[in-house]
Amino acid sequence: MKNKLINLFNWFRKQLYKVPAFSDKSMPLACKVCGGILAVCSLFFIFEMFTSDNFGIKANWNIFSSWLFGPLFVVGFITAIVKWGAMGHWGGKPYDVYEDEHGNKKVVRNDDVVENMMWQILMPILGHFVFEPIIYACIIYYPLMCVVALLGVVLPFVLTLALVALCVALFVFSKYIMKLPYRSIILVGATLLISVALTWSAINMESKKLHNLPEEEATEQVVESSETTNE
Repeated sequence: MKNKLINLFNWFRKQLYKVPAFSDKSMPLACKVCGGILAVCSLFFIFEMFTSDNFGIKANWNIFSSWLFGPLFVVGFITAIVKWGAMGHWGGKPYDVYEDEHGNKKVVRNDDVVENMMWQILMPILGHFVFEPIIYACIIYYPLMCVVALLGVVLPFVLTLALVALCVALFVFSKYIMKLPYRSIILVGATLLISVALTWSAINMESKKLHNLPEEEATEQVVESSETTNE
């Protein structure tokens, strides 16, 4: 099996060597063409990225509607058992407070069976096995959502800088690209892959913007685009 994989890898390398490569004279021109294609797709993507509400990582501030609530509740449940009693025992004895005829407050123990079951049996169970796991889950979840929210703000700028740097690199550093093995395949393949991905993402964001518009505005935009096409 190992020999077959080695033979397959060697055959694949031979096929790659047979692919026509750009010459030293045509390589700078190829880099500029690929850089131009990538720049156009990047501009389209960047425009849609900054004008779309559907892009980026959005923090879900409702822990109960997040898919992380289940796993974090389990973590919180285990933590509550390990740190048993760290938040108290949630129970107590019920008392009634009232004022006598002289206006003095008096505290009398409540011997009601339901009240005693509630505060001495049910509340400790709920506190240790429900409330504490939720509290520990929130302690983990909400700092994580702060990081996610920060990433959602920073991510568009990071992607913009990365795309600009990639386009500039294709225009400026073509002489270094010429030293790479399989340079033609890497250049064309990477350009096509990134350009298609950026274009597809931009079109997807634009379609979501139209989908989220009120029905009358979306219809007006569709009509305007069709009239422009007919002209």
